[in-house]
Amino acid sequence: MNANGLNFQSSTILKENICASCRRYDSKSRNPQKEGFSYLEELLTESISTKVHSILGQINKNNWSNFQLDGDFVGRLASYEFLLRNKIVSSSIPDDLWGELESDISQYLFTYFLALDWLNKSEYRFVGVYNFLYGVNRAFVAAANRLKIDTFSIQGNGYLYNIHN
Repeated sequence: MNANGLNFQSSTILKENICASCRRYDSKSRNPQKEGFSYLEELLTESISTKVHSILGQINKNNWSNFQLDGDFVGRLASYEFLLRNKIVSSSIPDDLWGELESDISQYLFTYFLALDWLNKSEYRFVGVYNFLYGVNRAFVAAANRLKIDTFSIQGNGYLYNIHN
């Protein structure tokens, strides 16, 4: 969405158009005959949705940075893009921006539980993402880590764990 100039306030129709475009291009980057491929949202169950909404009910503007799930600080991991976009350097979130951060946390949680479910049914030995600092990428990596699946992250500036060496 960011690459196309869309943000939290952008209309749902514009966002859906971006998703449709990505799906069209997706078919060019993988073998469409390969079995077992599905989009994460196709795996969404009422159980996962209920779990996410229950957890979101426990997270608020005052505890988002300290809230933990399975040993991970969910709000911190989900907030990378939000903090960059809004140039926020503290855990104090203005009231008018809380909905945006809450949306990013929601996306993290949905991705985490969907990835847990999907990876648990798979036989993957490795999971790779482009830059695990991005919330949904980090959620996928967190799910893989929980299942003891090896992970790696690539980005334009080299391997993140060694960036300061």
